[in-house]
Amino acid sequence: EVYKGVKCRLSFDSAFPSGSVDNSVDNLEYFAHVFCLPEYEIKKGDKIVAVKAGHTYTGFADYPKTYASHLEIPLYWRKH
Repeated sequence: EVYKGVKCRLSFDSAFPSGSVDNSVDNLEYFAHVFCLPEYEIKKGDKIVAVKAGHTYTGFADYPKTYASHLEIPLYWRKH
């Protein structure tokens, strides 16, 4: 199932250059977490696209942690 327009929170743990020659801010990779309501079924490997402050981040989910109030989904992102 594909979810669109899901309200969530995006939190970045760290950022580092992606290994490109220019090492510019446009080529950073991130470790992050997405927090959303527990009603969504997210699995490891699911592609997630999020927009924060006008920037689009595309990444893949690791194993989500389920809590009564929310899901915590570890992600690996690349800013583009």
